[in-house]
Amino acid sequence: MTYRVLTTPAYEERFSTVLDYRLKYYGRRSAERLVSAQEKAQSLLGGTPFMGTSLVKADTAPEPGALRWVKVERYIAVYRAIEKDEAVVLLDLFHASENWRSRVAGYLRKE
Repeated sequence: MTYRVLTTPAYEERFSTVLDYRLKYYGRRSAERLVSAQEKAQSLLGGTPFMGTSLVKADTAPEPGALRWVKVERYIAVYRAIEKDEAVVLLDLFHASENWRSRVAGYLRKE
């Protein structure tokens, strides 16, 4: 069974910003590698939605399904796999070098 992979506006905006930056400062090949890495991650998540490392226990998450993360090149894609909807929702994208875990904690407080 394959899950649908959806993205939030926050994820799309962050990915677009990163893609524009890579294109401007590192060139087309770098941007293409990032797109390819994202497509690969989305394909993997569609087939194995619970593969990513869990950030929050499922019983304490504010919505069904624990927050998880998966690496997309030098970036961390935070997502939620929702079993009843057979969907993976990519919530946000962070550079691996930033303090992304604390930003995810802030994200949880907003929900």
